[in-house]
Amino acid sequence: IDILYMNGAPCGFYEVDRLNPLATDLAFFGLFPHAHGLKIGRWFLSQAILACWENDPDKLTLKTCTLDHKAALPLYQSMGFSPVSQTVEMVKPLSEAEKRIILK
Repeated sequence: IDILYMNGAPCGFYEVDRLNPLATDLAFFGLFPHAHGLKIGRWFLSQAILACWENDPDKLTLKTCTLDHKAALPLYQSMGFSPVSQTVEMVKPLSEAEKRIILK
């Protein structure tokens, strides 16, 4: 996990998953809301991509979803990623009982 700081405060992060030596996965990538619009997303994503290629995998993967920022998919595509599959999933909110268990 790498964290991007700006003026001493975290403003973005990424996590590289190298469990599969043939396919490195950019497991997480994101900017915090206070960093949106500062034109650092492309640069930070390029740093994450470089980190992913350090172990010379055959391919690099990442996943995105509709919960991501609206600019995420176009940015990924402009950086060379191509969609290969699509699935429909639903996020189920926690029930009150589940919340109580977590907050114990």
